[in-house]
Amino acid sequence: MVFQHFSLLLLLGCASVCTSAHLGAKHGKLSHVVQEHAFTHLMMRWLDGQAHPSAANTSSTREPIPPVVNQCIVDLNRLFPLVTPSPLANRTSRNVTWQGLQMLDAWGKLPSGVLAIPPSLQMFGDYDECKRTSRQGQLAIPLHYCMVEGFEQLQANETMILAASTTQVASWGLCLPQSCNEESVTALAINASRTYLPGVFSFVAVHCARSAKLTAGSATAFAVLGLLLGTVVIATAWHLWRVFVQRYRRRQLRDFSQPAGLDNADNADLSHQDGAVNEGLPYKTIEAANTTPSWKLRQASADFSPHRSQDASGTASSAASPLPSSVPSHVSTRPSTPDTDLTVTSPLLARKLSATRLQGIEEPTPPLWERALLCFSLRNTLPRLLSFQRARNSIGIFDGLRSLSMLWVVVGHHWLWIFKQWPSNMNAMIALGDRLSFQAVAATPFAVDTFFFISGFLVCYSCLNVLNRRKSFPWLKFYIHRYLRITPAYAFVMMLFVLISPFLSSGPVFYRQQSSLSVESCEGLTRSSCGCNQYWWANLLYIQNYYPNPDPNNECMGWTWYLALDMQLYWISPILLLAFNTSHRLGLSVWIIAFVGSVVTTFTLAYQYHLSANALPGVPGAHLPGRPHQGNVFSLIENKPYTRMGPYLLGILLAYYLTNRYSVYSHKLQLKPLYYAIGWAVSGLLAFLLIYCVTGFQARLIKHANTQFEDALWLALNRPLWGLILAWVTFTCLTGAGGWVTDILAAPLWLPVSRLTFCAYLLHPIVLNTFYNTLKHPVYYQDGIAVFYFLGSAIVSYLAAAGVAVVVELPFAQLEEVFASRRW
Repeated sequence: MVFQHFSLLLLLGCASVCTSAHLGAKHGKLSHVVQEHAFTHLMMRWLDGQAHPSAANTSSTREPIPPVVNQCIVDLNRLFPLVTPSPLANRTSRNVTWQGLQMLDAWGKLPSGVLAIPPSLQMFGDYDECKRTSRQGQLAIPLHYCMVEGFEQLQANETMILAASTTQVASWGLCLPQSCNEESVTALAINASRTYLPGVFSFVAVHCARSAKLTAGSATAFAVLGLLLGTVVIATAWHLWRVFVQRYRRRQLRDFSQPAGLDNADNADLSHQDGAVNEGLPYKTIEAANTTPSWKLRQASADFSPHRSQDASGTASSAASPLPSSVPSHVSTRPSTPDTDLTVTSPLLARKLSATRLQGIEEPTPPLWERALLCFSLRNTLPRLLSFQRARNSIGIFDGLRSLSMLWVVVGHHWLWIFKQWPSNMNAMIALGDRLSFQAVAATPFAVDTFFFISGFLVCYSCLNVLNRRKSFPWLKFYIHRYLRITPAYAFVMMLFVLISPFLSSGPVFYRQQSSLSVESCEGLTRSSCGCNQYWWANLLYIQNYYPNPDPNNECMGWTWYLALDMQLYWISPILLLAFNTSHRLGLSVWIIAFVGSVVTTFTLAYQYHLSANALPGVPGAHLPGRPHQGNVFSLIENKPYTRMGPYLLGILLAYYLTNRYSVYSHKLQLKPLYYAIGWAVSGLLAFLLIYCVTGFQARLIKHANTQFEDALWLALNRPLWGLILAWVTFTCLTGAGGWVTDILAAPLWLPVSRLTFCAYLLHPIVLNTFYNTLKHPVYYQDGIAVFYFLGSAIVSYLAAAGVAVVVELPFAQLEEVFASRRW
């Protein structure tokens, strides 16, 4: 490999020398030695079919030039005399032009660090200079920018961090005639690499700059986006108009109905009594205000009416449970308001309205079209999104858990995206694996298990109490509601990613993202966006982890594999819930069978395929001798519901015991202080063991060479162990023994962040893609810069999530309520 890289170094060094020669020629200082060894002449000789001296013994590896490159070769032959003069030409006849030199100056040059391991061969060139040179129009042939990327097959003794079977060796930016399209440049690059650098590249990818074309699909996407934004503007304006009219009429009624001798102060007091009309929202009656912050409430009523509480993916699930006479601070029992409870519709959306206390006048019920329109009003959606008041009977600690887990996911993906760019100082990135602190980044997948735990808890928390009030389970509503709750926002973000993101920007590597959106499968750095053109429907059916390809690297929006798993676990959860509702013993028996079956299945697959517990998901088996299936670890055990359901089942079991089997303040659930101390110590030790000791990068504290049995056992148990940690934290917080942990996780500041979890999960990889793919220079890794990039990408992701929430997610959630309440 050292010899191959050195050969590549010599080849690219020739290009650098040639460029210096061209600049020297501009000022009449071109040396005869440089002229004779100019790389351009060597290339032109090869293009003309002349044998290169060094390739005499390798002519059998060369292939005939395909017909597709003929025009490209013709244009190159016309252009290069404007750049590189012939050594035989006299000084007065040289026709080198400044524009020709600019074209070559825009090519990538050999950077520093080529002798590093791995070498730095990211040569982007000057993308903007190539565009400017082409726009000047003084060259006879229009130009465009192309990026040639060479990849090599990793060897068995190489350990690279990137989760790919191939790794990038070089990127070379070229300014070429527009007739040199991707197909022709690929053919030329493959032929040249096989001729001059045999064995260096396993394959070559080429992406040329091109304007995004406005297809029927993209035009439809822009029309849908404009329609939604227009609807939001119209709905908000209509809502403001109705508020103005309502206030005006109320003022007239007060002036007309005020008895003689009653001063304005008395009338003002009357308007703020319980049940008085709220001037801010028409058709609204105010309930008794509770000024105590919800997160400080310690005592509340046991009346627990149906509500909707968000689950781990940001979706909502019905919940109703009889709480004990006392509840901890993280459980809000405030009266439901449109600002905080996703199931309570806006006053303008309500069908049944109580009479106001002002002269007994009752406002008319708004028509269906108006209630549907006002679902998109910012006056309805923004207060619901930004309120610091918690929905009635929601579990406050889940707001903190959900928010912190989402930020953990963003951290992991942010550093992964830096890896995928192959920074020019890749050795600094690899050195991160030697830091113990960086183990937390490798442990990011545990954040997804936190989502599974919360989802399982909330599904049980909701549905068992529905079953307590009904003779039969509402199967149709159960499934339709969940699908309608999350799919509109999911489909909208997919539309943005596939059809609108290609119009967002441009850059040296931006076009490979465009290419990957239109192919069935992709390689190298074009992953995470493959197959969208053909298999988008699999995502909307939530089966993308099975079909068409179980590898998330080759799925459309590969990071959404979690949504497929969460939906599939939701589909099968009623089986367990109905068993619990039938009898305690039956439910517990079914739960044990499911839990043990999941652990045994994971162990069996890990043992059969000899998977390693110390390798990151996606690292190819070639890195680990004797483990040829390691590269399939994700499709085997990471993205399947039967291997990831451990935390989900633990959430269901805990919710059953806390809200149905016992009261959260039952004496049977109260522990002695010593037991609480032991529980926290064990949980902390387990968390430290999972994150810093066993799995992850080479800095892990336990570097024991596991046997096949030990690897399989750890892979089967690590996620259930993480679920046990979450179960302990939830148990102690819900039983009032969480202390400062409860105060942190249930703090009101997490509420707006928690409501944006679902949309932020969908959008943050698109933000990372857009940012890194629009860079016009190679990434140079530094800790401080990476942290600033992370903060910026996280803020932009949540701002974008807020936009999608108020335009799509919350309005469609309210639309479901509007039409579900209508009697057809």
